[in-house]
Amino acid sequence: MNIQFRKLNLPQLPKVDAHALTDLVGDGEGALIFPPLPDGVTTSETKFRFSLDEIINDIENGKAQEITALEWIHCLYSKEEWDDQNLKRSQATSQAIWKAAEQYSWLKQKLFWNLIITRDGRKILAPSLVKSYGVYSPQNTQDKAILLIAKAFYKSSPEMEIAGICFKLLLTPREFFHQYQLPCNISIVENCLSCVVSFATKFTKNQQV
Repeated sequence: MNIQFRKLNLPQLPKVDAHALTDLVGDGEGALIFPPLPDGVTTSETKFRFSLDEIINDIENGKAQEITALEWIHCLYSKEEWDDQNLKRSQATSQAIWKAAEQYSWLKQKLFWNLIITRDGRKILAPSLVKSYGVYSPQNTQDKAILLIAKAFYKSSPEMEIAGICFKLLLTPREFFHQYQLPCNISIVENCLSCVVSFATKFTKNQQV
């Protein structure tokens, strides 16, 4: 007895930009596990305004405390599109975002995370935010180390610059990036390792002379 099944025509699923999703939330382990909300943010504060103009107005008027975590993420993700429509305000508002990050460690971490990935070759941070990171004032020793790494990406030999920093701290590039909550799975981290070995070899030879 032959049984034939009718072919089902299922609708095509919408395409999802995987890179955009992973870049937005970072590369933390445990997919499908939602990360905890930032300190001081309750579930009632997770509603957000779709209007980026309203969020930007709060930033410009020094009302960063009224912006929820989800609104900040929306702002960072959509900033480049907003900039294209508000060219005269793009740079000043990006500088204001970096200054606000001095008061919110999770916002600072997200900004520098995205900055490093962008400098490594994947464009996920608005150019105006990339250009204005220098206005950020380090609040502690960790901030100073992160700024050193960010500035190293603009040097003629960023791998050597970063390797030199890691060698002085007696850390591998991967250990350093992990310790300072920066993305480890980027090409420059792997490229820096051979530079660190070169530094160590030269140091050893100098000690033997």
